Amino acid sequence: MTAVFRVHGGFHVSSRQAFVLRGEVLSGEVRRGMVLYRPLNRGFDATATITAVEAIDGPGFGAATVALIFRCEDRVEAEFMEDWAAAGEELLVGEAEHPQRHLR
Repeated sequence: MTAVFRVHGGFHVSSRQAFVLRGEVLSGEVRRGMVLYRPLNRGFDATATITAVEAIDGPGFGAATVALIFRCEDRVEAEFMEDWAAAGEELLVGEAEHPQRHLR
């Protein structure tokens, strides 16, 4: 099963050793243990395993806004993950095996 996640932004929570990507699930279903794939170049992806999925609500967030949470133990990892937080980017989410690409 694959899903598509549109990124709205992201931030590091050092007290939880976590990085949070906020956005919306455009298609499919996202759950803990699935893998987010970010293409780095042709044929090579960076991956991150989702440790939690949480709903986000409050001022400025739409009803469909969710947080994908990833383990992030240090500042170097956080800086790498910050590159994933570009608003509007659509990323694939799938099982541990690489999903079939159907974007772009």
